[in-house]
Amino acid sequence: MNNTDPEVERIQLELLRQASPAQRFALMASWSKMLMQSSYGQILERVADEREAEI
Repeated sequence: MNNTDPEVERIQLELLRQASPAQRFALMASWSKMLMQSSYGQILERVADEREAEI
């Protein structure tokens, strides 16, 4: 599912193409860190819910 306006998406892709390899790597690393933190948070919520159900 994509809710990004086509013009905004075009601009984002153009900016990404213009970025240096170092800038693209930094962006990828940032996205990766954000996704890992989000996943970790969801795992902690599930564990807490399961432990609460056991009590």
